[in-house]
Amino acid sequence: MQGFIDAGWNENDLKFYLGAYCDTFNAQTMLPYLRINGAEEYWRTLDRSLSAVMTGQMKAQAALDKTAEEWTDITARRGKSAQLKQYQESIGYKK
Repeated sequence: MQGFIDAGWNENDLKFYLGAYCDTFNAQTMLPYLRINGAEEYWRTLDRSLSAVMTGQMKAQAALDKTAEEWTDITARRGKSAQLKQYQESIGYKK
């Protein structure tokens, strides 16, 4: 914690932030960080679809279908084998 405090963080804010981060990271339904090239494209696509549903611009199933189609396109463009290799390396997977 001292490094954060030295960098200007308020100690009470830091304790709250780190506690929330720990709770989120260890939550039973936690969505892990995607460690591959293109991760931001997947999340951006999902965010747009979720927003469209929440604002009434799309029905849930249509948004899911659109997201799946866009994710398939991203994967094809980025290379499924390359992404799989990146992800396996990022989590320390060994055959």
